[in-house]
Amino acid sequence: MFIICVLIKSMYLPGIASLICFITGAPEPPAAKPNRSEVTADSITLSWYGPTFDGGSVVMGYTVEARKAGSDDRYTLISGCHLTSYIARGPKKNCQYEFRVRAQIVHGLSEPSKPSTPVTTADPVEEPEPEDHETAFAPLNVEIEPGSLFDKQYSLHEEVGKGRFGIVYRVTEKNSGVRRTAKIIKCIIAKDKEKVCEEVDITNSLRHPKLLQLGAAYERQREMVMVME
Repeated sequence: MFIICVLIKSMYLPGIASLICFITGAPEPPAAKPNRSEVTADSITLSWYGPTFDGGSVVMGYTVEARKAGSDDRYTLISGCHLTSYIARGPKKNCQYEFRVRAQIVHGLSEPSKPSTPVTTADPVEEPEPEDHETAFAPLNVEIEPGSLFDKQYSLHEEVGKGRFGIVYRVTEKNSGVRRTAKIIKCIIAKDKEKVCEEVDITNSLRHPKLLQLGAAYERQREMVMVME
């Protein structure tokens, strides 16, 4: 915890100064653990989410740390990264690495995030064949369907991303075997579902090759599910 004291001149008693103290805390570590979005023989692309609480001070950047499998020593890859992603270049081939991230404010660094899943440079992530944008999803006007249909039509796999309001999973369409992503949003009160319905309406109205296309939406008792490309 940090205490910042500011000396200001009193407006009511000339010559009298007031000492005002502001208390700020260290930011929480970045939410969840860093994700690997791409792995090649000589680079690893990482992405992460910012802290849910910044300690009352603006996050100025992130520090990315790495550790080689079998070693207790961690070293800094970059300090002051202004993005929530980073490409780690030049790792040794056929080696396994683990990464973690710290948030940086003016007073110092947060505690580290959870460590990433170990990444092996000789074992790149297998990417599916890119889909033709014209056939990935025909332009749809998605209507919200019962949540039971989601379980019948899709197989749920691993988590690929996490935010404050929802979690994104990889899913497979059971009939075709096509891979999609499904964003599952917790909805505790009715207003939460109203916001998701508004998002569905907005997504229905967007048509652009570089925007993710909404394929389906489902309503459960306390969740909403949006299936995307």
